[in-house]
Amino acid sequence: MKSYSIALILGLGVLAVSCANEEWSSVDQNKLLDRCLAEGGTKSYCKCYLSNAMKAYPNAKDMDDLDFEASVELSIDCE
Repeated sequence: MKSYSIALILGLGVLAVSCANEEWSSVDQNKLLDRCLAEGGTKSYCKCYLSNAMKAYPNAKDMDDLDFEASVELSIDCE
């Protein structure tokens, strides 16, 4: 019974994490990565930027109105 409970909790955790980014489709993610790379970012920088964007803005459409300062904030820890 204990192992069933642990498996259930882990399964729910995975489900919650996978649903947390449902507003960022693979198309949305690729658009942001492609734009970042086209603007001269490295692959590792752009992946970091995407990760930060997905955490800060659960809905990809919220990135449409992003101002310069917010964009810079997303890139601070990216190299």
